[in-house]
Amino acid sequence: MMSRFSLIVFAILYSHQLFSQGTTDSKGAWYTADGTNELKLFVSDDYVFYQSELWDIDQMDKGGMKISNPNGNKEIFIRRNGEKTILKTKAEDIEVVQSKRTELDNRKVGISDLSKSYFTNDQVLLQGVFLPDSTMPKTISVIYDHAFSDDQKKYVADVDEKGRFKIIYPLDNPQSVMVQIGEAFFTYLASPGSKQVMIVNEKSFLGSRGQDFWFKVKEIDYMGDLAIENEELRLLKPEFMKIRSYSENDSLQRALDSDDYLAFRLELMEKHKRFYQNYFDSIPVSEFVKDYSFRNTRLDAADDLMRYSWIHNLKNTEHRDPADISDEYVTKVKSLVKDEKEELVADSYAALNREFAMVSLKQDRIDQMEIQTQKIFDFLENNISTDSAQIAIEKWKGQVKEKGSISGIAFDNEEVSELMEESKEELMSIAYMTRWDYLRQKLDDFGIYQRSSIVSTFLDQSYLSRGEDIPMEIQNQLVELNIQQQVLEGIYRQIDEFEALKNSKFVEGIEITATSDNILSQLKEKYPGKVVYMDVWATWCGPCISEFGYLKELKKQELDDVVFVYLCGQSPENSYEAMVKKHNLIGDNYFLDNEAFQQFDKEVGISGFPTYLVITKEGKLVREGINRPSSGVTLVNQLKEFASR
Repeated sequence: MMSRFSLIVFAILYSHQLFSQGTTDSKGAWYTADGTNELKLFVSDDYVFYQSELWDIDQMDKGGMKISNPNGNKEIFIRRNGEKTILKTKAEDIEVVQSKRTELDNRKVGISDLSKSYFTNDQVLLQGVFLPDSTMPKTISVIYDHAFSDDQKKYVADVDEKGRFKIIYPLDNPQSVMVQIGEAFFTYLASPGSKQVMIVNEKSFLGSRGQDFWFKVKEIDYMGDLAIENEELRLLKPEFMKIRSYSENDSLQRALDSDDYLAFRLELMEKHKRFYQNYFDSIPVSEFVKDYSFRNTRLDAADDLMRYSWIHNLKNTEHRDPADISDEYVTKVKSLVKDEKEELVADSYAALNREFAMVSLKQDRIDQMEIQTQKIFDFLENNISTDSAQIAIEKWKGQVKEKGSISGIAFDNEEVSELMEESKEELMSIAYMTRWDYLRQKLDDFGIYQRSSIVSTFLDQSYLSRGEDIPMEIQNQLVELNIQQQVLEGIYRQIDEFEALKNSKFVEGIEITATSDNILSQLKEKYPGKVVYMDVWATWCGPCISEFGYLKELKKQELDDVVFVYLCGQSPENSYEAMVKKHNLIGDNYFLDNEAFQQFDKEVGISGFPTYLVITKEGKLVREGINRPSSGVTLVNQLKEFASR
């Protein structure tokens, strides 16, 4: 038996032998040699990414290193074995290469099983390195659609001087997440509880724009959970984009009548299916990626078909009435969605259900408006006292029916006008309860997962995101709706969190960091005692430009102590200057270059354009529930409430 001293000597000699035998410089990226091209090790001058963790290098020799982090320490060796290179540790002995394999006919594929990763409410740990083409960005953002709320989720973290980043964000289900860092933006797959690493080369994102940008394979390395599947998608997505026909689809959405567009979009869906089937027949791909791709094919089609109702009549960035579509059309759209939890992984799932939650179809809007009109009429009739007022509300009811809309019709009776002003909160409640009652009648048309998404999204967009309590009448009905249990628990959790944070998020606001390079701090100092209404927009954003059309009427209102500020980001500066003149943006206009926008985004978390914010008279930021110009009197009343404090 060896003595303790002998064991120590042996360990030292063995370690020295392994280090000295190595004939390969270990710096750089090391990938699996089995064709999966999974990143196994990334070695820099003073740090290492290994097993989805960041490690410091304590000692390095040719072919080996000792590394440590707060979780422990390891020894890693890169050794030559004939023509092979072996990555060796106590835990594994694996063949690696320093360049990705391009021959894919017999590559191994991913075998991730994500069946238990749905409705788990866990976090994702994403770390990595950004290799800049020139200037190092300050921040990294992850953005993703959420199937059970009204808006996208966005999280921002710092990038250090070496390009390293670490961002932790919550996720409920496996799905696609967008990453934005420097000039790089792309999507990748994540799942709750996953630990992931990526190395991003900015140079591969530069040069090409327009359609060519999407056809180009980007230089991204993946390590950790779903690394193999993400590598498969990195190569697959550019090939698919070559036959996606985005431009043709977008133009035909506006040009064709509904039946012709339905036929076109279904044929395009079949074309996409054939592409994927041919690709999968020729190149080995994981079962998860196959399933994900085919689900995207169906649900992208369903989302495009639902969006047709309002995109078809969208001319010159101005919203018009929804297009007419038949019951058969809608039935076909619904048939494209399966009642399976795995549908949640598809990129368009959340967007599609928002279409159903917001009641965007023309006939639905007409039916809903008639119910709402009658309820408002009954409310007014029960609260007026003169014959002239009765005549006025009868006239109003007729005008609404003739116009097909409630908005913009005034009462020519002082008693009714005063009642409307005094009862604006009750009337708003009537409007949203009408929408809820109408939506509830249609929930039986959907399976449990889609129904859960629609209900949760509706409650968020109609109440919570506006800073309003969900009425107890609705809360008491939730248990009767056959909603997926974890989603129901999530709704109640949202209600509790809303109650705890309501004042700070929607009324009082949060403190603004006082720094010289902070645009929020500058505006706070420039307009003390004023309400600053901020419109955050981009030159390429159609909805942003559409909202500008409502500014003229908005500024006619008596809004004392209110200042309008426009912040343009992620846009070409020459386009910004032209847009300001074209749309007559009277007020303070600021162009935020990349560095300024990153700083602003880090503090605010801009999940999309347009975004509307308020700095209160007290100098605090309110970033939740601020209405947009097209909301008309709702925004006017909101700004008046802030100004009256």
